[in-house]
Amino acid sequence: MSGSVGGLLTAIVSPLGGFGTFILILLALSVIANNIPNDYSLGLSMQVLGRTFQRVPRYVWTLIGAVVYVVIAIIGGRNFSATLESFLLVIGYWLGPWGVILVLEHFVFRHGRYNVDDWNTPNKLPVGWAAIVSMAIGLVGVYLGASQSLFTGPLAKNLNFVDIGFELGVVFAAISYVILRRVELNTSPRGEVGAGGGE
Repeated sequence: MSGSVGGLLTAIVSPLGGFGTFILILLALSVIANNIPNDYSLGLSMQVLGRTFQRVPRYVWTLIGAVVYVVIAIIGGRNFSATLESFLLVIGYWLGPWGVILVLEHFVFRHGRYNVDDWNTPNKLPVGWAAIVSMAIGLVGVYLGASQSLFTGPLAKNLNFVDIGFELGVVFAAISYVILRRVELNTSPRGEVGAGGGE
């Protein structure tokens, strides 16, 4: 326990004796309360994926998610701080490509106008392949420029391990989405439906 987060917390509350132990128990149990909103939103998110996913009860998705993160916690628990830091750094990369696609869709293609009447009618919504492909291309940019303890991309190696994965992901996704979304709008019969007057 020496050198771990738990060891530090134990050392901080140890002068309090039994009350310090009680505080540690409360802190340990607070993990459950902190995970409840995440578990619930996982169930909602899975059911948003479509009718097939809605047939599975929400509590089942929540249970599956809980099992997955407990297994990950057990595997990564031996070196918790380093594992958590690496994990957070790696999952942060997807936010750039995802965010720039949303921003471009909102400001460039939809101009802030949405047809909310069709939001839950799949055959009236755009196919969305441009966003999926652009996200994948953005993640290729992340791979090329990332420099983390878990992996280092080829471009980052050539730049003395400078991490430019996030920036490359944003640029790759933005350029590809501007091009591919226009192709989608021009080729798909559902391209503009639901866009609320997009272009």
